Amino acid sequence: MNQNIEGQTSSLKKSEVKNLEKFLRKKISKSKIITWDIAKLLTKTSQELQRSIGITIMRNGTVESVTVGGPKDILPNSKTRLRNIASRLSGYRFVYCSFEHSFNQRILNDLETKRHDLICKISMDSQGIPSNVDLAHLVPDQSGRDKIHIINLESLLDIDFSFYEFIEQLENDFESLYMPQFLIEDQVKALLCYHGMDHTVSDEDIRETHELARTAGLKIIDTFFQKRGPIHHRTLFGSGKIQELIDRAIFKGADIILFHNNLSPNQFRILGDLIELPLIDRTQLILDIFAQHAKTHEGKLQVELAQLQYTYPRLREKNTQMSRLVGGIGGRGPGETKLEIHRRRAKEKINKLSKSIEKIRDIRKSQRKMRQRNDTPQVSIVGYTNAGKSTLLNAMTQSDALSENKLFATLDPLSKRLRFPKDQEIILTDTVGFIRDLPKELIEAFKATLEEIETADLILHTIDISNPHFEAHIEVVDQILAELSLDHIPQLKVFNKSDLIDELEAQNISKQFEGYAISALHRSSFQNLISVIQDRLDF
Repeated sequence: MNQNIEGQTSSLKKSEVKNLEKFLRKKISKSKIITWDIAKLLTKTSQELQRSIGITIMRNGTVESVTVGGPKDILPNSKTRLRNIASRLSGYRFVYCSFEHSFNQRILNDLETKRHDLICKISMDSQGIPSNVDLAHLVPDQSGRDKIHIINLESLLDIDFSFYEFIEQLENDFESLYMPQFLIEDQVKALLCYHGMDHTVSDEDIRETHELARTAGLKIIDTFFQKRGPIHHRTLFGSGKIQELIDRAIFKGADIILFHNNLSPNQFRILGDLIELPLIDRTQLILDIFAQHAKTHEGKLQVELAQLQYTYPRLREKNTQMSRLVGGIGGRGPGETKLEIHRRRAKEKINKLSKSIEKIRDIRKSQRKMRQRNDTPQVSIVGYTNAGKSTLLNAMTQSDALSENKLFATLDPLSKRLRFPKDQEIILTDTVGFIRDLPKELIEAFKATLEEIETADLILHTIDISNPHFEAHIEVVDQILAELSLDHIPQLKVFNKSDLIDELEAQNISKQFEGYAISALHRSSFQNLISVIQDRLDF
């Protein structure tokens, strides 16, 4: 088989291959997109084979390759040059005959990603004679994202411009618009996709993943989902849906694909081989946020361990998927080189980090014993992420711990002394926030941090009362505390952000759950809370 004949060639006869090789000896004038004779040969061959047939033509008029497709499906050959310069096109045009009435989305995606000079689709009548012609080419746009311009003509004879002059002017237009400016994307563009079998994925779940993406620096530009049918055990979606996903990602200009569903190691490896774009799942997204927010040596060690433990079974033989991560999303932080290393070295690193964190746990254990000997009560603030725990710590102790309107803004635990009016002191500790389906790798790696809660005399369970799903958040936190065997510690529910809802409604909710409504932004709302804490600690 001639290497310049590509596509669906396995069923072709030798005589059919020889007919296709005729195209490789043709030459087209630089001023023409395609000649009538070659167009007629293209439609005739296409009708005989009942296939879409296309030719890739260089600017000097040489036919570089022939592509064989299906009746309605064809893509230019893979050798087409990719140019990263925004003002230049690839130097190739693709002319094909198809039984389709219009351009399909896949070929328009290919036009955009490979920056072809032009794509020409020739239709034919019942006798195999060229009829309608459709042209598609890129045009520059002020937004920095090229647009696709489509021209519909009734005949090849209606093409009334010189192709060479047309391309020269088009590249001048690109250069005049793009060269004076630097087009910089502030955020990595992500396509969010998920499978919601039996409606197990709620709108709140997706909203939360959107918020996680925002915190990580991802911009969700589109959502791709399937709500019916079983989850494919190897690829989450079926093969047809996977191709649709790839086409959507290319069309939307996504830099990365974010899976709301957590992927198994096998799914991750298979999808990584099928999809050319980088991909991450929800757990990797959470790990990435932790990597961004880890400031202390201890926090960095714990994040690195969690990342390694999660990615270790997902390392692929080629390891190209993991090295293609965009903007560091899903792989940044102190352990980012883990994505390049051999399995054996990764395992050695995991063992080393585990030993280091074990030493930290021993140190913390000694520190807790010293605090217990001082007989100073310990109070831990726990709660769902972004419930306002750090803001509450700052307000109660008049400190300046980092507090942002982002998920997991606080990672490293922070302890401050709080003096009560009766000249009594407590140690108030802010801990890492919880979230639904908190990765088990994080729980394991952060045991040294979460053990701070073990010696607490009281837990302040902080709840964002303004969140319409606060009851579900309460259940998540209680479940995680139970899994950590910390549910025996006395708990006081603190309904924060009460200033964002009706005052009477806040009071009714807090009474229903035997808690106290406050606003961490207004210290005047703490009076009842402080009194209850004193009573609970028997001051």
